[in-house]
Amino acid sequence: MLVHVIEDDPGVTELLKEKLEELGYDIFCSKSGYDAINFLEKNTPYLIILDYSLPDMNGKELIEKLKKRNINLPPFIVCTGKGDELIAVEMMKLEARDYIIKDIHFLELLPEIIKRISKDIKNENKLKEMESAFFESETRLRAVFENSMDAIGVSKYGIHVFVNPSYLDMFGYSENELINTSILNLIAIDSREEIIEKIKKKSEQKGAVNYETRGLRKNGFEFDMEVASSGYILNDELFTLVILRDITQRKESEKQIKKLLKEKDLLIKEVHHRIKNNMNIIISLIQLQSTEIDNIQTTEALNITKNRIRSMMVLYDKLYMAENIKILDVKNYLLTLIDEIILNLPNSNNVIIKKEIDNFSMDIKILSPIGIILNELLTNSIKYAFKNTKKAELFISFINKNNHVILTLSDNGDGFYANFDIENSKGFGLKLVKGLAEQIEGNFKIINENGTKCILEFDL
Repeated sequence: MLVHVIEDDPGVTELLKEKLEELGYDIFCSKSGYDAINFLEKNTPYLIILDYSLPDMNGKELIEKLKKRNINLPPFIVCTGKGDELIAVEMMKLEARDYIIKDIHFLELLPEIIKRISKDIKNENKLKEMESAFFESETRLRAVFENSMDAIGVSKYGIHVFVNPSYLDMFGYSENELINTSILNLIAIDSREEIIEKIKKKSEQKGAVNYETRGLRKNGFEFDMEVASSGYILNDELFTLVILRDITQRKESEKQIKKLLKEKDLLIKEVHHRIKNNMNIIISLIQLQSTEIDNIQTTEALNITKNRIRSMMVLYDKLYMAENIKILDVKNYLLTLIDEIILNLPNSNNVIIKKEIDNFSMDIKILSPIGIILNELLTNSIKYAFKNTKKAELFISFINKNNHVILTLSDNGDGFYANFDIENSKGFGLKLVKGLAEQIEGNFKIINENGTKCILEFDL
């Protein structure tokens, strides 16, 4: 039987190969996600051992790509060097058979895991073969059921007729206590109405149904369980096969992960709030320093610095109030930022400002440099563009077309001097804008015609 090892570390690959060959398996190795996809398009191995962190994608992305391409997905084990519970939950939801950390016991544990999964695979294959006639061969079916780690039961019109030992262990009953009783007795009282509705819908459709509900043990303890249910008509009677799993531990892990993520978000928000407060202190210090300086150019430079800091404070203020600390609403942020910039600029009341901002969300890693760029361009325009202009007008737009974003700031002012070359500009502000544009892999240009038009284009 062929085992497909998807691993980019040559050392780990060699160790896995030696161990699997000792167990009698044939091995094929792929070093990247796309190498694995190309192999699986033409081959179906017995088992996949998948390294979660690959050079071109992670394990979750690989499994999703395989499913999207309708490539037959064999049973797989996920391996990782990091003990991340969130990754484990995600991959188990994608039907991973197990999740193992590559520590010093990794190779010792692997044979037992493969042995267990092989046993499960055999049991599942047997179940598939016997679904259409499981009552005709009760002895063979019972052999599979009794060796299954999952709780498996068969009911007729909602009454238990056969259950395996794992089913009895899950609910704490003996076989005599459970047979010929209603399946609803094993459902938490608050969940029974929902289950009755699911049973009605199941009788009207074909195929398997998967859902989660609350189970009820003999001792009165309620627990979360996952249900896979398939209905069959045999001799004009409706039978139902269910496979149950106690997912209490998984649910608790998910709750813990959500709690930790919430605490992390709160902590990050507090950091953002403190950064904003520290920026306020810095602005106050600069203000105090500027009162002691007589040099006009130095005072102007300090005022520009204060405005740059204020523009960054808008971002941290929005992050503190946002539910999602990784992305922000662009329109809300930029409109607030523009108002803040204008508020701190002299003569801004004499400029007619028009705005066209699309409403979409953006990663703060991109929004942060965009805010600084907008501050530089807007400040320069209001301060220098309209010295000889009677009716000053300024237009700002931020448009998203199929994830291609265009920031435009244009005015009807005096424009730059003739033969102006942005590449040779010595001004700090334009150097800063060019540097930040390169940081987000954008293209920045200035059109010196009927005023000034500054354009920044980039892809999300």
